[in-house]
Amino acid sequence: MINKAKKEKGVLIMDNYNQTDEFAIDADREKEIIERARPLEKPKENLIKYFRENDRHATAIVNIPTTLLRYRSENGRISRDVLSKKNQPDNISFFDGNTDDQQKFLEERLLNKDKKSNETLYNDIYGGEQREAAVITCDGLVIDGNRRLAIINKLNRETHHERFETLKCMILPGHSKNNQDRNNIRNDSGGPPTNEEIAKLEIRYQMSKEAKSAYSEFDTALARRTYKIENNISYKEQILMDTSYVNATDKEINKAVKEFEKAEKCLGQVDEYLAMIGQDKIYDLLEDGNKDVVSWASFTYFYNKVWSKIETDENCIKENINEDLRGNIQKSCFLFMREGGLGMEGRLYKKMDYFLKFWKNEKCKNLITTKVIPIDPQLKPEEIKGINDFKEIDEMWKDKNKTTIITTFKTCKDIVDKKDDTESPLDYLEAALDKLEKAEIENLRVDDGEKAKDLCHDIQELAKEKWNEAKNLKKNKQKLLDKYPNKSNSK
Repeated sequence: MINKAKKEKGVLIMDNYNQTDEFAIDADREKEIIERARPLEKPKENLIKYFRENDRHATAIVNIPTTLLRYRSENGRISRDVLSKKNQPDNISFFDGNTDDQQKFLEERLLNKDKKSNETLYNDIYGGEQREAAVITCDGLVIDGNRRLAIINKLNRETHHERFETLKCMILPGHSKNNQDRNNIRNDSGGPPTNEEIAKLEIRYQMSKEAKSAYSEFDTALARRTYKIENNISYKEQILMDTSYVNATDKEINKAVKEFEKAEKCLGQVDEYLAMIGQDKIYDLLEDGNKDVVSWASFTYFYNKVWSKIETDENCIKENINEDLRGNIQKSCFLFMREGGLGMEGRLYKKMDYFLKFWKNEKCKNLITTKVIPIDPQLKPEEIKGINDFKEIDEMWKDKNKTTIITTFKTCKDIVDKKDDTESPLDYLEAALDKLEKAEIENLRVDDGEKAKDLCHDIQELAKEKWNEAKNLKKNKQKLLDKYPNKSNSK
């Protein structure tokens, strides 16, 4: 059963929360937190933001011993790390974050993400105090405040000071029967939250553009997809939970939905690449912003400049590409990207501009088909026996295959460049007309309308000039022949 929701002032409000999908609570942990929670010296209450906004009740802010608190493994900020850990071949298949080793892993990843913001928060808490109360479940799972908990745990290890032994928290509702003697610790109105409410709280607190520590684009895309698939929260719902879209128009919201959908398609390419190299869903092999290596940035560029142009049969027809070649095109692109440098100066993403050009040239297509496509993306078991570090394995693979890949890429580039050099003015005019016919102006964003008008105007003016040059070509050539009767001007 999916919770109903409505939109007020552009933001999604959770309503009619579902009690049948109740969040699983550890009763023993819940009781211990009730027993050991302590009110602040100056008692203070506050509303838990974004939670049951049509039935809100103030909740006490209390100090909870950090030893009773647990990091949330589903934290979107460290999506790639957790998903990679879950899918490592030598790891347990079930990773819930509850064991000491798993909690240590989560803390390390939290401290290593967005180090600049972490340093600011560290100094703020060390020199002052924890300004914002964390939000936790009644059994100690941190929903909002995982970074604050990690920083305070670090300060406690470094200083052994008692003020870093507790975390200020607001506790989500639990089982009222366990809270009869200390009802000043939390407000149990409405009963324990559902799994969906927990997921939506995470989105509202951490995934909005106002989030206190910026997620990387890669982690954001992974988290968004997880919320959509595992929690059945659509991209539109997620956008409406983001307070930065509070005044957004329907058109702006639909545009954001399309951006999320495009990011999901990029993730699909990442998944296929990782599966090809035998590292299925090991997402921490990818970097963030470096377009010169296999990274989220290079995959988004690959999708926009290459794959989006051939992912449908209709697009293949427009690009004059045989749709049956898509698998080989994808594999060759992945292998070129994996090698990275391709034996040449310049940025990897600039080299990607050649990828589709190669497959439009018969010589290049035949070269890649016979030289690159047969390459096995994985080394044989006997070649990597006793080696567990994939970075080392990856370098071994590159050493084995780089000569073939680099030579093929360079040869194809020379072929394409030479063809470009020998193209006539008529070739350029035909290519320009072909591209203009494919420019579907109606699919542009409204914001790009003015720029499109300016470009169309410039094209129109340039076309007039070229038309006049073509019109006067014969006349001008005759003038040259009359002026230089002894010289040929047949070219």
